[in-house]
Amino acid sequence: MRPRESAGRRTALLFVLVALTGCGRGEAPRGQASPESRALVSEAAARMDEGRVDLALGALDRARELSPRDAEVRVARAAALEAAARYREARDEALEAHRLAPGDDQIALTALRLDSDFIRPRETEALARRVVARLPNDPNAHLWLGIAIAGADDPRRFPEALEHLREANRLSPRSADPLIRMGKLHERMGDLDRAEGMHLAARRALEAAPPPPGAHVDALARWVERRRTVAFCLAGIHQRRGRVAESRREAAEAARWSARASELRRIRNRAFALPPDPAAQARLQQAARLGLEFWRD
Repeated sequence: MRPRESAGRRTALLFVLVALTGCGRGEAPRGQASPESRALVSEAAARMDEGRVDLALGALDRARELSPRDAEVRVARAAALEAAARYREARDEALEAHRLAPGDDQIALTALRLDSDFIRPRETEALARRVVARLPNDPNAHLWLGIAIAGADDPRRFPEALEHLREANRLSPRSADPLIRMGKLHERMGDLDRAEGMHLAARRALEAAPPPPGAHVDALARWVERRRTVAFCLAGIHQRRGRVAESRREAAEAARWSARASELRRIRNRAFALPPDPAAQARLQQAARLGLEFWRD
């Protein structure tokens, strides 16, 4: 996955969840947040719903000052930072939330997801193993553990990485993510037949579950990015096998999806700029409302 592909848990829904019910399962410490800081988290949720990430962050900055050891405030701030494309800060904030509430499974998953975007496989693997131990039936935990193991670039450990990716696929058979990761790893191992098969299976999974109109724009962006990744990988496999026509066809497909992914990023960046661009905000809402129909002529 690219860093922003798996960013679906960063919307106002997360803020509402944090504000009203706590973050997740497990034994997170409670009683460290003041009523004022919780009110600020709720205010941030409202600002996020309006697309004003800058104002949401301002409210969460004040909440953190009031309750610096409240893990729920920290993970809410991580969500807002991710929405603002401040990914490293989001990762650091989520890791701090995990340090403050090591028994909260949802915070642990959020920290793992954000940490997996950065090249630090040893640390990510250690975190992923702890999460897998607590959540052995969570497909994302196995997915990120497999990614971290493969990220160590030790070919002797690639079979172990594949084991966790296969487990992620078994637990979530409709997800394209494990298939894409297995395809990439098989290609690194020199097995082009399996690599091609995995990417074709990933394409079928994506085509079977396109983002519906009205879904959050993040879901649309993730789906488009996955289509780009699959086409790009298939183009490379065809090229290595001397299939010139097939490689060109997949490269053109990858370019088409890449242009759409770039367009969404540009719109999002303008929508979340300081100050926000109202026209870009309207376009972002239109993309969410229409889904793939956004690009119909």
